[in-house]
Amino acid sequence: MEIPDKELFRIVTLTNGMYKGEYRIYWNRYIYEKLEPGSRLYKWGDCSKSLAGDWVETYDGTCIQILDKRPYTAKNGSRTHHFYRFATATVYSWTLHKTGITKYRQFQGNFMTAGRHSLKMTTMKGNDHQKVRFASFLANGINPLKAYRIAFNFSVTLDIVSLHRRVNQMIGDKVVQKELVVQIAPLVEQLSEEFPDDSIVLELKTLLDSSKPGSADHRENLKFIMNLLGKLPERITGGRKQKLVEQAEYEDLEPPPQLTEGAKA
Repeated sequence: MEIPDKELFRIVTLTNGMYKGEYRIYWNRYIYEKLEPGSRLYKWGDCSKSLAGDWVETYDGTCIQILDKRPYTAKNGSRTHHFYRFATATVYSWTLHKTGITKYRQFQGNFMTAGRHSLKMTTMKGNDHQKVRFASFLANGINPLKAYRIAFNFSVTLDIVSLHRRVNQMIGDKVVQKELVVQIAPLVEQLSEEFPDDSIVLELKTLLDSSKPGSADHRENLKFIMNLLGKLPERITGGRKQKLVEQAEYEDLEPPPQLTEGAKA
């Protein structure tokens, strides 16, 4: 049976930006080798030596080309991220300098990264891409106000209260929160390796045992541990008071003008 070449791959079209164009995604390695002789192919999960222009065989078997690849080293020098730009997504790996181990985020070439768990093509809508960039900047230690301006190309002059309100709302956005969880995964994993559960429990027990029962330090240590366990009543944590303070912080400095009785009439 003869199959036309155009049926052996699918085309992803990017309509704008620096990567504007049409890109092939081959259904499997066999087809890739037939139609891309002489090019280099790496397996996702073992492609640290790859360069822009090389190809990657993803976890679902499809083969897709690397459009760009850029490193980013954390300010504390603990790890380096490598961001791979593909036609369908930007995906990254991270290397922990202490261990030299490189780990890769899940990547299936047939699906956008955001939709890989739902097994359907998911395209980010509106400014979701900017939200992801904002979350990435935050995770890499950039000041939230600066991260917001860069991610959203925001150059309008605003008073500091209004700008704080915008940033606060963006941090609470579901897309941003989901991406932050992904972005800090390497840090959480590193902390888990450095501080296993047994070690943390021992440290907390030592903290409590080292303070004199009934003393102010002992009460504070006990309150700290109960708070970690979620067993501290809200009336002690001041949860409602804190919420009111946070809300007041972002209220307008000047209330909007009110209509007079004569104007209403």
